[in-house]
Amino acid sequence: MEQSIDEILNEIEKVFRTVFDEPDLQISKSMTANEVELWDSLSHIEMLTEVESVFEINIPFEEVVSMSNVGDLAAYILRNGKQ
Repeated sequence: MEQSIDEILNEIEKVFRTVFDEPDLQISKSMTANEVELWDSLSHIEMLTEVESVFEINIPFEEVVSMSNVGDLAAYILRNGKQ
């Protein structure tokens, strides 16, 4: 069964809370790295690795660099995730 964008965002939020060590973190589609204190280049890789694991997908580098916010990540997962 295909996940909705809200279900995907909920799962991404769980990953972010763990990776960025912020249990109360609330994400939005427009959120960027500038809004999360611990979001640096190393944690970005950790976050993407965890997202790929949770959603059982592989996000190509070209896609990663084209994403500008959490909404772009969620949209990619919606288009390319397991059905």
